[in-house]
Amino acid sequence: MPLIPAFHEIRFPTNIAFGSSGGPERRTEVVTLGSGGERRNARWAESRRRYDAGYGVRSLADLHQVIAFFEERRGKLFGFRWHD
Repeated sequence: MPLIPAFHEIRFPTNIAFGSSGGPERRTEVVTLGSGGERRNARWAESRRRYDAGYGVRSLADLHQVIAFFEERRGKLFGFRWHD
């Protein structure tokens, strides 16, 4: 059985992405030791990006475009390009 690529070479609609908020984030745990010191643990090796494109949805047509885009990606199943 052939492997299905987990990425689609398509960009999220730029007109909707413009003005969005977000960017890279990291997951780090900080544990305070009994001595008062700290231990830090990075849960992810690389940063991940999270964006909120809600600011770019200005019409019902924009909303339908976003829904269609994510239906084509099957939600989170396939990655895609995002211009930030």
